[in-house]
Amino acid sequence: MTFLVACSQHPSLPEEQPDDFQFHLTYGFGETPTNEINTFDQTFTKDLVQAGTETISFEWTNEQMATFYNQFRDNHVLQLPSESESARAPCTIPYRQYDLHFVVQGEAYRLKWDSECSTDAIDQWEQFMGNVYENMLNPSEAYQLLPDAVGGYD
Repeated sequence: MTFLVACSQHPSLPEEQPDDFQFHLTYGFGETPTNEINTFDQTFTKDLVQAGTETISFEWTNEQMATFYNQFRDNHVLQLPSESESARAPCTIPYRQYDLHFVVQGEAYRLKWDSECSTDAIDQWEQFMGNVYENMLNPSEAYQLLPDAVGGYD
């Protein structure tokens, strides 16, 4: 299996979702983000802030996996962050950090980025993650049974 890291020469993803598409995404606030979507293991981990984390079994539907794949492809996840925009981008604190590992057609990719400074690509990703919570996670019974977070981030 080949391991690629995003660099100045960005490959593109195939138009059709390959059968082997899977991903592992950790994200959140702080030095070590602890929210996690893991389609390899079919789990979701919620950051409960001061109360630690809780991991549940979470099987993503074929439709949801297609939504993720289309997001990765259409919004050029391999180009996050868009370096050409970052020099003039507005920056904010706190911000989310992302660590994404995914497999497409036997190729393994790993990307890391944060949302500290706004770019079109990062803004699209942030909007998509809001949609993941709104339309995929929040409606599921398994997610609704997770405890609420305790405390918050400064």
